[in-house]
Amino acid sequence: MCRIPTDLDTASQRAAPLYLGVLAPADATVEDLATGARADTETPSEIAVRVDAELTATRRKRVLAAQDEPGEPCPICGDRYPTHHLLATSPEGSPVCPACAWDGDHYYRADLPYLAVQIDQLVDMDLSAPAGWAAVAAVLALTCGPDLGRQVERELTQRRGWPVIMDRWDRPMDRSWIWLAPHPTRHPAFAHLGAGASLEAITRALERYDPSLPVRAQQVCREADVRWRAAL
Repeated sequence: MCRIPTDLDTASQRAAPLYLGVLAPADATVEDLATGARADTETPSEIAVRVDAELTATRRKRVLAAQDEPGEPCPICGDRYPTHHLLATSPEGSPVCPACAWDGDHYYRADLPYLAVQIDQLVDMDLSAPAGWAAVAAVLALTCGPDLGRQVERELTQRRGWPVIMDRWDRPMDRSWIWLAPHPTRHPAFAHLGAGASLEAITRALERYDPSLPVRAQQVCREADVRWRAAL
């Protein structure tokens, strides 16, 4: 994220070229993305293209490195992940992979405030985090009703926990960030997108690629006896 200062109160500061710094994740290490640009040497579009390419390369490097870790098997499906990429859906539950977050073999019901904090900490601090956890968060935010973020914050405050969660819980369409596969292996619907995209951009891309998808989705819901919501 780039932040433009608003307190340029001296002539020398106003005259100096604007420097944009980019970190990913927020506490980036030497293995993560740390780059920048002077606004007088590149156009905004050139900066965006270059940063996206650097982000894609860094994400790929981190994912490949994570695949080399011994890891642990998901207790439900058996797929191996780096240990910290498996998350418990409740304080009493066993850590699982994102594909098994809602599996019927869980012994405990999901604890949404607890899970929200686990997902936020992982996807916002680890550049190699599985994209599936962002998808789990998006589905939760879309199906649990409006103002979910504020409801979760109130519950965390009552528990005397850390009551700060990301904007994705209140605004899943434009605040959810989902990683996309590298271009050579990417679905053609997403060919024009960068390293990742918001849920809104991904939805628009899918509907342009196949305009019949909303109708088919409604049919799936009817067959499964699930109430259709436009957000789905």
